[in-house]
Amino acid sequence: MDRGQADILVGDLASALGIQALKLDDGGMCILALEEGPERVIVSIGHNVGAGALDLMCCLDSVDPSPRRNAEALIANADNPPNGAVTLAAEPKTGAYVIQRRFFGPEFDDGGLPAAVVTFVDDALAWAKRLNAIEDEPRPHQVGSLPGLNLRA
Repeated sequence: MDRGQADILVGDLASALGIQALKLDDGGMCILALEEGPERVIVSIGHNVGAGALDLMCCLDSVDPSPRRNAEALIANADNPPNGAVTLAAEPKTGAYVIQRRFFGPEFDDGGLPAAVVTFVDDALAWAKRLNAIEDEPRPHQVGSLPGLNLRA
């Protein structure tokens, strides 16, 4: 996909959303803020010249990183099928989880980029919910007192 094709796809998204100002900037990027119920999702859309693709990216800022969540994200990346898969990553400076998906063009369904963005946002919200459901660390087992028990060593 060249820059002209990317501009057309983003233009289709702008028309579908009624946001005529939505366009790729000189660097091939644009940012879209969407609200779905109480959730707010910010999607970065970028034309990747080297890959000939559009990259969608969203930070899961509602999820606090933890070792158990990192393990779940790593396992999920290994389990995802190559086509249509999203990739979870961690932002190097903050450790925040980022969800990414690359589109080369032919894999867009009839709904084009607008439908792909909806699916991507749904995936991002589902991942945030899934990762937030994981407890940071197992809770320590509480041992109650044992009345009348005399222990000697």
